[in-house]
Amino acid sequence: TRLGSIVAMRPALALFLASAFVLAHAMPAAAAPPPSPSSSPSPAPTKAPRLFLHVGGQGTRRLVLLHGLGATGRYFANRTAGIANDHRFVAPDLLGFGSSPWPKDARYDLADQVAALEASLPPGRALLVGHSFGGIVALALAARHPERYAGVVVIALPVFRSPRDAEAHLRSLGAMER
Repeated sequence: TRLGSIVAMRPALALFLASAFVLAHAMPAAAAPPPSPSSSPSPAPTKAPRLFLHVGGQGTRRLVLLHGLGATGRYFANRTAGIANDHRFVAPDLLGFGSSPWPKDARYDLADQVAALEASLPPGRALLVGHSFGGIVALALAARHPERYAGVVVIALPVFRSPRDAEAHLRSLGAMER
């Protein structure tokens, strides 16, 4: 079974995909036709930067997969094969990651990430799935537009005592410096 192939993967990943699988089966099918499997820049012109979207699957249930720090939308490429026949998914490279824009004037904060996603994601109701930093972005996006999302699955959400502690942690990584 598809769920059996998911469980054969690493345990944390199995939990992640199993949660998305269960929730996606519980939501109604999307009305819009599925996009063709590909990787392409997103279409709609807006003031916010448009993100690069990795698109795949062929089903009627929609998933938006948001990666964590240090990753890109390709993170999900080998993790979705077991559900590709009945789910379609969009995995953007978040702002400042992978093939998405790296604007010099952006703050790369939560508001910038949400605005870029709003400008980039195709229309239609979907389940948001976020890993680590992508989980924070997914929660913010769903809070801003709850009518657009069937739910949120958050995996390995980073937790800090305060925004100051979070900023200190990011600075300690070094990779976040421009």
